[in-house]
Amino acid sequence: MRSALLSVVAVTFRDLPGIGRTLLSLEASLHLPCPTVEVLVKDGGTPGLRDLIDSRFSWARLIGGADLGVYDAMNTGLAATSGAWVWFLNGGDEAVVSDTGTFVTLLERSTADIVMFDYFRREPSGDRYRSSRAPVYIRHALPTSHQAIVYKGELARNSSYSNEYSISADYEFTARLMNDGAVAEVAHFAIARFFPGGLSTESQWQVASEALRVQNRVLRTSWCLRVLSGGRHYGIAVWRTLSRLTNLVRGRLQ
Repeated sequence: MRSALLSVVAVTFRDLPGIGRTLLSLEASLHLPCPTVEVLVKDGGTPGLRDLIDSRFSWARLIGGADLGVYDAMNTGLAATSGAWVWFLNGGDEAVVSDTGTFVTLLERSTADIVMFDYFRREPSGDRYRSSRAPVYIRHALPTSHQAIVYKGELARNSSYSNEYSISADYEFTARLMNDGAVAEVAHFAIARFFPGGLSTESQWQVASEALRVQNRVLRTSWCLRVLSGGRHYGIAVWRTLSRLTNLVRGRLQ
């Protein structure tokens, strides 16, 4: 059997509407079912998901069983892939590939190990287009949303996400690969829609702490760069905390 060009790993936990939205977007974006694309859904225990996949998304492969959290689930899904490239989405994320031919061509012609695409961030006012930064930005954070990164399958399968990080294991995973010599390139073509409100956006203080740990342990950046990066991360944390407090006060006054 010919291996797929692309393996999509979607991870979910007790969010049937979210994973349903993700699968619908993949179906529309990648024209599924398709012999060059495999979709694996790693579920930590979602009532009704088996019936949904059997009745509506039979082209997706469901992998059940308990796990230790999102990154452990991603490792389980990753181990089951066979594609030349691997793309991770969380349940609720959406694929927004506007031209499948362009997307496939970008992957087939790429000589890199990691391709960092653009994405949409859903704001209260609507979608906001976000362009990937240059790969060197890894010294501070992920250059793009993790939902917009596609990895060479063999490279990714020879690694794994660390369970030492509760929020930033995707940053550590990518930084470790690049620090070990993996070549990353940017493709200014949007492939995903990200909805704020998950762990990484709601726990910015922990994001800041874990990012600095990655920079110290994995990237070995200078103390000067870590201070600058930490200042930016913690500044965002302060701003988001103040914004929440302001909105809370306004809500009580109304």
